[in-house]
Amino acid sequence: MRPETPNPARQRTVPRVSRKLAACAVAVISLALYVGIYIGVVTRSSGQARGAGGYFHYREVSSDLQAYLFIPAAFMESWLIRIYPQPFLAHPSWAEMPQRLILQSPNHNFGFRASQKQFSEN
Repeated sequence: MRPETPNPARQRTVPRVSRKLAACAVAVISLALYVGIYIGVVTRSSGQARGAGGYFHYREVSSDLQAYLFIPAAFMESWLIRIYPQPFLAHPSWAEMPQRLILQSPNHNFGFRASQKQFSEN
């Protein structure tokens, strides 16, 4: 009776699947950590601008490095506001106004359009 020879293809699939699963898990955990830090570090305030005819969502960070690190998160948040603005507004009727998200740092301000409507140029 011949001993069974192991199938090399079968032996390699398990580690490949494990590596892919581990890589996906690392990516998901890293993204969740990034979003969690953005939510925890960034100070939020908002308000209706008098004379500008719009609503501003302010996000403040304490250093320029944090601002540069959180530009992608602020951009994605502006798209979230654009898609579904009601949770971000104090009054639901303000969803009809032009909106902007402003990421503020000590030396820079980064603005992102957060609504379909544009601010009127005077």
